[in-house]
Amino acid sequence: MGIGQTTIANYEAGIRQPNLDKLTQLADFFDVSIDELLGRNKMKVNNSFGFEEEVVDKYQSEDLETELYVKEYLELLLSHKKVEAVNFIRNLYRHGMGITDIYSKLLVESLHETGRLWQSGIINIGEEHYISEVTQALISQFSLTQRRIESNNKKNSYSQHLW
Repeated sequence: MGIGQTTIANYEAGIRQPNLDKLTQLADFFDVSIDELLGRNKMKVNNSFGFEEEVVDKYQSEDLETELYVKEYLELLLSHKKVEAVNFIRNLYRHGMGITDIYSKLLVESLHETGRLWQSGIINIGEEHYISEVTQALISQFSLTQRRIESNNKKNSYSQHLW
């Protein structure tokens, strides 16, 4: 499609906007309408922290659940409840949310939302750095956990072949 990674990152961060031709290409590529691509099929409202909440239908409950987790995590951090925020994420893992989902759906989305809040002037640079630092530490911890799991799986697989 001829769109560079930096350009895509700028689109996601709201720094740049695609022109109509690019919007059409993206909509065709993803097989969605331009309205869907722009999120216009959902009504957005802002809560007290400036988080965009979307009114969605019941078929999008998994996405809504993830958005609520992101919101809860960020609200804990913005309320200076770091231990509670970290434990909130760890409890999601303990209750069955996979590491990949925690990383891609929750922590990465938290960083995107943090960038949006900072860019909108809702949080200051110190709060943005604080949230990013805590989130990066969690990503590192889950990365180590994932490596341990993979290492144990390889060891178990190897020992099964010996018998």
